[in-house]
Amino acid sequence: MKSMNRLMAFVAMMILISGSEARADEAANIRKIFDLVKPSLVAVKYTWTNELGSQELTSAGVIVSEDGLVAFPITIVTPLLVPNDQMQRFKIIIPSDTGDETEIDATFQGRDERTSLAFVRPDSPEKWQAIKFEDLWPQTGDPLYSVGLLPKGAGYKAMITEAVMSTRLRGPVPQMLVSGQLAGVGSIVLDAQGRALGMVHARSIGDALLDNPENPEDLPMVFNPPRLFIPAGDFLPGIENPPTADKPIIIPWIGCEMKGLEKEDAEYFGLKDVPSVQVDDVIPDSPAAKAGLSKLDVITQIDGKPIERGDLPEELPDIVVRKIQRMNVGDKVTFTVIHNKGDTPKQVALTLEARPKEPQEAKRYYARDLGFVVREITFVDTYRRHAAASTTGVVVAQLRPQAAAQAARLEPQDLITQMNGKPVLSLDEFKKDYQDSRKDRPMDPLVLEVTKLDGKQQTINIQPPQEDAQPGM
Repeated sequence: MKSMNRLMAFVAMMILISGSEARADEAANIRKIFDLVKPSLVAVKYTWTNELGSQELTSAGVIVSEDGLVAFPITIVTPLLVPNDQMQRFKIIIPSDTGDETEIDATFQGRDERTSLAFVRPDSPEKWQAIKFEDLWPQTGDPLYSVGLLPKGAGYKAMITEAVMSTRLRGPVPQMLVSGQLAGVGSIVLDAQGRALGMVHARSIGDALLDNPENPEDLPMVFNPPRLFIPAGDFLPGIENPPTADKPIIIPWIGCEMKGLEKEDAEYFGLKDVPSVQVDDVIPDSPAAKAGLSKLDVITQIDGKPIERGDLPEELPDIVVRKIQRMNVGDKVTFTVIHNKGDTPKQVALTLEARPKEPQEAKRYYARDLGFVVREITFVDTYRRHAAASTTGVVVAQLRPQAAAQAARLEPQDLITQMNGKPVLSLDEFKKDYQDSRKDRPMDPLVLEVTKLDGKQQTINIQPPQEDAQPGM
């Protein structure tokens, strides 16, 4: 009996030693991964200067090439909110464990909407330690590690977290769900071998902010950590072929609105379990129109391959659009199409063209004394209103809080078609007429005819301040 007890005690001791060694090995591996990634983590800061003021915005970034190219979440320079000419004084912030962080002047390289990344490059040449992402898909149950940065209030310290791969979510952007937590937006996700296989993206500009200007001590990655990341295979094309300051990414389009085919409609067309989209509208003179696509056409394949499945039918149009956006202007695309139940599928070939000018690319003018910003009219503005492409005017882009324009209930997205009874034909003409009017008749109300997003017409009378009236700038 005593010998049996001694044996059991020996076995227990060996198990304890073995467990301790395993934990020590795991800790050493975690430190190794941390030390590998830490030198490649930086912050990216720039000054957003718009008509109403300026503010500094900072996000986490990762060095992706030895010449110092830094990738960071596009959300902090979101195209729909921040025009290119409003982004100034880019800096790469290099953390330090022994002193203050170092700021290096950088040049904005551009956005890649296809991969939700933006890029900066340091102005001074030197060799950097870069992360090499790999197109690997973790399996459920795999251990994962995430390395990211804390905000300036915590010294831009690097941190590492542990997680376990839970499942993959389908949709326009593939996402990996983990149990455990990730180290914040912009952090790098690695497997147990230290291979970089993903990054945590942002869903909003608030998520992307590393430094919260309203609460510098905020630590969202600690108290509300993310649990989703994007696999590297989805954004590697952007890193391998990034935009440059003189060669932006040109986004192609096909020029039609689509909706995902619901289950009942799919069964009607004999397309059960076949992801498909139906054309809801074809834009005149677009690639789709030139190729002969028509409303109610059902697209079942792209270049002979099935459309990638989403979890919901409404995700399918975004999946198709994202696939198209990753092609190039001038590429040929062939859709497999049916129009009626029982049709023999036909092939519709089209040539991709550049996406029409976007609102953030339009020129702007600030009517400072009355407190509103207008910009050039773009395709989006006429299409939303079901107006002719030849429609003229300027669009309200921004309002200064509590200014005369806001008090008169002018609203963002209003299309100004007339000013003081004169048609508005261009932004330059609006600017000249506005300045002349405010200079010659500074106390008179400004009378604007506008078209709302719903197409309704409205007259807006903006009463200027009667004291200290200043000419339009």
